Amino acid sequence: MLTGPNSRGRHAVGCIVAAIAAVASSCSSATGPTVASNAQLIARFALLSKTAPAVHSNQLRAMAAQLATGAPVGRVRIVMNGTASTYSIIAESDVNDQATAPFDSLLTIYAWSGEDADTIVEFDVGNGISVLLTDGVDLFVNDSVLAPTGLRTSKPGSPCPTVDVTLPSNITVVKGDNCRRETVTFSTSSSLSASAGLSLDLDFSAQSIAAIRQEFYDAVP
Repeated sequence: MLTGPNSRGRHAVGCIVAAIAAVASSCSSATGPTVASNAQLIARFALLSKTAPAVHSNQLRAMAAQLATGAPVGRVRIVMNGTASTYSIIAESDVNDQATAPFDSLLTIYAWSGEDADTIVEFDVGNGISVLLTDGVDLFVNDSVLAPTGLRTSKPGSPCPTVDVTLPSNITVVKGDNCRRETVTFSTSSSLSASAGLSLDLDFSAQSIAAIRQEFYDAVP
């Protein structure tokens, strides 16, 4: 399930790759969350979303909402057109949420690079996986719905931490009946395309991601 419509591509693929940070450590361990770090990111993403193009803005607001729910920030390695870079990453799995229909659960992962989240890669994992990449100007989507490779989730662990922060007016958070930490692992390779014949290859190798799992009891018949 993609979060936005196709948009026109205006930069060459090289501009996308060049905008991504240089190769760094591929450590995927979580660095949070803490009230301070999550609150700072929430405020930053909310501010950026006010002037960003529509789909990029939607992603920024959704990322802020995940952080407000307590999603820890980790690090992962993503390869685009042969260039590897380290991204910040958050993830949330919503189980039995009516908003995820027709799936009984939906795992949404956001990876971003740059202080201003200049490049955002979104993975939506239901029965298959879709990939959406925005850089504030261009929008790339995968050509077909793919199957994630080796998708694994841990047993739910400790409760999601409370992020006590006053949310900006443009950020809406939907909280489930039960929220716990979990770990997810998957990998995927995808060919992304935009209009004007632009394309790029994305590879996400199997990596462990600290995530949160929200269960919606009231949505179960």
